[in-house]
Amino acid sequence: MNKIAQGGYRTFLFLISFMLCFWIGQASIQSVWADNSKEPAERQKTSQSGYGRWDLIPLPFAFYTSDTGLAGGGMLVALYTDDCGNEAASFQLSGTYSMKQQGEVTSSWSVTPAGGKTLVEGELSYFDTPAKFYGIGSEQPSREILGGDPVVEEYRAARFESALVVLFRGGQNFWCGPLFEYGRESFTGYTEGGAIANQVEKQGLINHHPGVGFQFRFDSRDNQRYPSQGMLVEVQSLYFDPVWGAADRFIQNEFDLRGFVSPLRGLVLGVRGYGMCSFGNVPLARMAELGGLFLMRGYPYARYVAENALVMQMELRFPVYGRLKGAIFAAAGNVARSPAELFAWRESGHELKYSGGAGLRFALNREGRVHIRLDYGISPEGSGLYITLMEAF
Repeated sequence: MNKIAQGGYRTFLFLISFMLCFWIGQASIQSVWADNSKEPAERQKTSQSGYGRWDLIPLPFAFYTSDTGLAGGGMLVALYTDDCGNEAASFQLSGTYSMKQQGEVTSSWSVTPAGGKTLVEGELSYFDTPAKFYGIGSEQPSREILGGDPVVEEYRAARFESALVVLFRGGQNFWCGPLFEYGRESFTGYTEGGAIANQVEKQGLINHHPGVGFQFRFDSRDNQRYPSQGMLVEVQSLYFDPVWGAADRFIQNEFDLRGFVSPLRGLVLGVRGYGMCSFGNVPLARMAELGGLFLMRGYPYARYVAENALVMQMELRFPVYGRLKGAIFAAAGNVARSPAELFAWRESGHELKYSGGAGLRFALNREGRVHIRLDYGISPEGSGLYITLMEAF
């Protein structure tokens, strides 16, 4: 089969799979996610059945991105609604596999004990995927081949990650509490004598990084899946030390700021600022990554990697017709080896990275809170196509 016919066959197979997953999953989304997107008082008025129940939602899905190619998988969601109509617990298990041999299994949960003054969240995930390494830092390393194209090393990464945060309510929409994370990764299939081999020599073939810290969160968004009003402020700091098994000693601080306004009916302007500031010997797996589905759409996934990062994103979402919506977006940011270099990028001679694009959204439920997202991002280094569920932020 020639390449054109093979590409057409894969596209046809993807469209059939996506349509099948859409029709199978839409009924579950309509019956449960739509109901739980409302405030408790609204759900009490509209529901005809009692609370204090479990809802189990199986959802197959298919997606496409320039980084994964065609991919598919399944998700199982369990939601518990208490007697007051509040979503007191949620559990999610998902697995995906792509035509580029990228596999992922993720489990996450969120529990709010009686009284609503404590929130416990956790996540377990395992990735096994081929990856590309472009170098560390804002500028491409000087390793070049004939024609001036930068050398890109290919390798395979297997990574296990876990996180647990216990948050206590400190006021309306405000939470804070301890955070625990553990990660383990290994690299295989890399080129001997290359940059990945150098990382392995520094960190070891298998690298462990348990960390302890705290998290502050302020969340006034009207909906977590597709907000139109409110803001999210999430700040966390983690400390890693060989005393409790980490490969190196380092401190990592992150912030995630998101704001949403709706000046006109159906029109939503979203702004996101993300930053990472690190001190010490940070392993490759813990570094900030720019590019891909969520940060700097239009760049390949993990195109720029470093210990520190700062990114600003804006997105304007607007109605088109019925359940169809449109979006335009733009982003600018950079990575750096040190915090000082990050905030003095002009003096250091590193160019600011930027990207932009447009997309479509199709609402899967009447309330318009769960969408199929199609985005096309453009950057000075190429472009990326993303077809998936949920929003970039």
